[in-house]
Amino acid sequence: MRSEALEDLEVFLDAYEHHPGRYLYRTRAALDSIELKLAESIRQKDSISYDEFYLSLLQTLIFLKDAHTDLSRGPRYSANPNSTSLLPFRYKIIGDEVYITDTLAEATGDLLFSKILAIDSIPVETLLDYFFKYTTADNDNELYKRRFNERIFGRNYNFFFEQKAEYLITVCTLSGDTIEKNIQGIENYKLKADPLTPPLLTSFDLENDLAILTVNTFNYRRIVEANFDFHEFIDTFFAKVRKYKIGNLVVDLRDNYGGSSVLAMSLYAYLAADDFAWIDHSFTDLDGSEDFTMFTQHPNGDYPFFNSHDTIRVGSRLKLTNGPDSKETISATEIPFGPKQKRKNITKNKYYGDLYVLTSGITFSAGSIFAAKCIDRENTILIGEPTGSAAGIFCAGGFLSVSLPNSEFRFNLPVMERHVAISSPDIDPYQPLNPNYLTSATLSDLIDGIDTELKVVYELLQKERN
Repeated sequence: MRSEALEDLEVFLDAYEHHPGRYLYRTRAALDSIELKLAESIRQKDSISYDEFYLSLLQTLIFLKDAHTDLSRGPRYSANPNSTSLLPFRYKIIGDEVYITDTLAEATGDLLFSKILAIDSIPVETLLDYFFKYTTADNDNELYKRRFNERIFGRNYNFFFEQKAEYLITVCTLSGDTIEKNIQGIENYKLKADPLTPPLLTSFDLENDLAILTVNTFNYRRIVEANFDFHEFIDTFFAKVRKYKIGNLVVDLRDNYGGSSVLAMSLYAYLAADDFAWIDHSFTDLDGSEDFTMFTQHPNGDYPFFNSHDTIRVGSRLKLTNGPDSKETISATEIPFGPKQKRKNITKNKYYGDLYVLTSGITFSAGSIFAAKCIDRENTILIGEPTGSAAGIFCAGGFLSVSLPNSEFRFNLPVMERHVAISSPDIDPYQPLNPNYLTSATLSDLIDGIDTELKVVYELLQKERN
């Protein structure tokens, strides 16, 4: 394995040195040091296991502080997802405590809203420390790490600790009793019923002059797989808003992990009073001449951005402009519509009323861009948690999937360092976007079924009426 690891290490470091966000949060000296430490730790070993090699590479990626960067074990060392046995729960992390918010097996209903103390005698604090240690996050965003890990808490346990058919779980119940219980795992596919589907939802509260648009994702593939036409859905929604003469609109992005920046931009066009800028520009450290590109989906270095953007050399990097979402001016009245991207005039269905945008620590990437751009809009209030992405500068713009030749570990390398066109001087582009009204869910809210952020919306509507 050692010789194979050294060959993979060379490919990994080549890709690592072309990461577009290398110097967003780290100095050149710090990066040189971490690369040298990684190389020496592997070269000095007589042998190295695949698990040890994987964690060494992952730690080096995490050092970049970029949540768009990922390392998966690839097809060779991934467990059959349908044979994996998982704890039958969904979770909420509040502070450093983990609560069971949904049970997916009949015999576990008595554990609903219990606080997990330990799994197989491993304290939950130890589990969280370990999970957070191996979670990539923009500038080490701790809130993002909580929100991300509550989505995959059970899977992370299997991934980093042990896959089992039965688990011993220690909890503190709502009545305050500490109990231990053996829990049968359930197959992975039974957990695949995503609580966020469908990807788009709408509701109307005509009594309170309120419409709610929930956008759980801007991921085009996921939207299509759910049999939604994003543009038709959005246009139909705003037509109803116009028909009912709605004066208050909520756009709920609390579970929006990002996706297509162009889809987010198209939605924003319905809300913008004037033409606007979306992405000011991007940088990339790729020019097609990289050695590692032979291990990617573009082995000839024919990256898509060469056809979609204007490029100019700035030092050792390429500056990208005039792309689909980075033109100097984006129309607020005509948008690329439908799968064929034909231009459509949306003037009659535009919305100029009061807007409330709901965010959370998992509002990320394109979702975060949308929220940040809404700051530019009049009559707009953001409610919720700080976003998962940095507000104005982060890495995205598509990915190169670098498949290491021997281990087949997959290093997902973001292509661009993106610079959002933010006009407000009060926004730090390197930090999460902070809402006007910060909220924090409590256990009592979860138990009582209270939507913490929507509660604030209704309070503000009531205050406005008074």
